[in-house]
Amino acid sequence: FAGLVHRDISPDNILVSRTGAVKVVDFGIAKAIGQENLTQAGTIKGKLSYMPPEQVRGQALDLRADIYALGVVLYELLTGARPIKAEGEFGMLEATLYQAPTPLRAHRADLPEELERITARALAKNRDARYPNCRELHADLERGLAGSGAAVGSFELASLVEDLCPGVPRTATDVTALELQPATEADLGRATVSARPAAVATRPSRAL
Repeated sequence: FAGLVHRDISPDNILVSRTGAVKVVDFGIAKAIGQENLTQAGTIKGKLSYMPPEQVRGQALDLRADIYALGVVLYELLTGARPIKAEGEFGMLEATLYQAPTPLRAHRADLPEELERITARALAKNRDARYPNCRELHADLERGLAGSGAAVGSFELASLVEDLCPGVPRTATDVTALELQPATEADLGRATVSARPAAVATRPSRAL
């Protein structure tokens, strides 16, 4: 999907399969870069908490809009909180433009400084300061994890899914996907999930 901006990256739209595959779904408001703007004036597409400042301003979007949203998702999964807080829609729009995100380690002092740096870069207000694409964000995360000695891959994700949802049937036509949810106070630092069937009984799921 090179050149495509999803515009609605959020925990609701990120699924983890029982084999440890991670998939982004719901491209209903995705838009090709350079496509003529057909959005009605005065409307904003997507979820406010995951919108970058340039989207709030109504500017043209590129891949870095999704990087910002991924930064919010990563922040939530690690802390159980959102990087910025505000009351009401107008307050959230204003905070997105002007409020600095709370440092990651203000919630989790045990997290590596490198992870805080990566998350902060993804959440930069100025998109020129963000990662230019997901490939570079992914590479930086892998380097950071390698430095911490943590093993994180499809096997570890599959094991986590099995621990959280044991005994869920697996067939060719009933693949169970798991919807990412931010960590709770009782489970900080660990991605929690809720069972959500995908491509149920109608045809084999190709996405998962």
